[in-house]
Amino acid sequence: MKTMRAKALASLLAGFVTLAGFSGCHASSAAMFSESATISASSAPQDSASSTTQIPQTSEAGTYVQDDMTELMPQTYAYFTDLRLSADGAVEVVGLSQSGGVQLLRWTEDVWETAVESGQPTVANGALTVAADGTLWTVCRDDSGAYTLQSGTDPAAMQTIPVEALSQEEALPISLRLAADGKIFLTAQVGETTVFVLVDPATRQATTVTPGFYGSPAFYAEGSIYTFAAGSTSLSVLDATNGSVLQQYSLPLAEPLARASAAAIQQNCLIWADSNGIHQIALSGTLQQNLADNRSFALASSSFIVQQIVLDGQGNYWVSGVNAGGQAQIFRYRYDTQAAVASGGELVVWAMEDSLLLRETVNTYASEHPEQTVTVEYGQDSLDNGMTVDDVIRTLNVEIFAGEGPDVLVLDGLPVESYIRQGILADLSNIDTSNCYENIVHCYADESGCWALPLLFRPSLVYTRRPARRSLLSKAKV
Repeated sequence: MKTMRAKALASLLAGFVTLAGFSGCHASSAAMFSESATISASSAPQDSASSTTQIPQTSEAGTYVQDDMTELMPQTYAYFTDLRLSADGAVEVVGLSQSGGVQLLRWTEDVWETAVESGQPTVANGALTVAADGTLWTVCRDDSGAYTLQSGTDPAAMQTIPVEALSQEEALPISLRLAADGKIFLTAQVGETTVFVLVDPATRQATTVTPGFYGSPAFYAEGSIYTFAAGSTSLSVLDATNGSVLQQYSLPLAEPLARASAAAIQQNCLIWADSNGIHQIALSGTLQQNLADNRSFALASSSFIVQQIVLDGQGNYWVSGVNAGGQAQIFRYRYDTQAAVASGGELVVWAMEDSLLLRETVNTYASEHPEQTVTVEYGQDSLDNGMTVDDVIRTLNVEIFAGEGPDVLVLDGLPVESYIRQGILADLSNIDTSNCYENIVHCYADESGCWALPLLFRPSLVYTRRPARRSLLSKAKV
């Protein structure tokens, strides 16, 4: 893990507060949680987040685990434009680097192989993919504001593929994908009409299907277009050559798929990823399977925007997206039958609101202590259910004084001074803070102990380049 992430994680660990007055098992677990997470910060998994939940460690049958596949890539990327399976079943992804380069990466024998490397057309709008032969396909926008579909191996000499729908004034490209059969699938919105365009790379002929107004997402597979009617759970299967309806499925979904869902049609199943995990349902079935719903996973984070999902031949789910820092990430979710059984008790962590670094820290501790179950509780869940902040704090206090409170508290939004006066917090003096700013980290310490450690601090800064103003700031002792 990168040094900056390790430092950020270490600073987060300084925000944990353990509660006194519990059994020896709970108190020691909380202390061990803080110390061991600090030790293992350099190997912490990626961040994630979400609601009150238990992080399922393992069972005898195993559990899903999350692998950050981005860490194995040759560089960082600003965006992944196309995540797919190749004709031979390998996972491929098209990445745009921070410098504007384009790479087609292929997962082969447990390493990322750079299959194609190219520049990006200067007028590309972000809808871009790359074929295995190095051919770029992208939607570009000219000086007049009109969109065009372009293709070629030289980003400086692209050829235009005529697509009438893109030239219309209200046209808005949504996505551009390379399908498993080699065809290019373009989705665009023209006013209130959804337009699907299928391009045969061999002939460079575009077939446009305009079925009406459909919602997102939409997919192409094996000669058919799969799309949801806007705001419904009705999935229509359209003939990709003429747009006629081949079949309709009324799926037993609790609600329509959100635009922020990553979804795909594979093996006659609809699979999708959202903040509640990975789900799949057979198109002709009634049973929805919910997989990889571990709340420590990146999927659960409100700051991780999912984009695409594929299912590989080994049964692993790959999900691409963008994190809160604006970097593209890919996670693989695989079922691990060798995962250890949780048998070492439970550690309860409570926070008023979600936190990416909190999830990362919990992930770290959970991976280092598979024998123990970690439960994360959020006061925000109760707020979403109609309770006020005062109600949430009052309920938490009742649990604490009844000896049923959490082991670890993140004190943001809580009356820390009151907790110190009432003596319900454990002494954190044994936590190593030698790498922290001592004047800040000990702001909740007194002669009898250290009762809380700050999560982070944000100094106010004033900066000027002008010497005259610099002199004024100096005189004001700012």
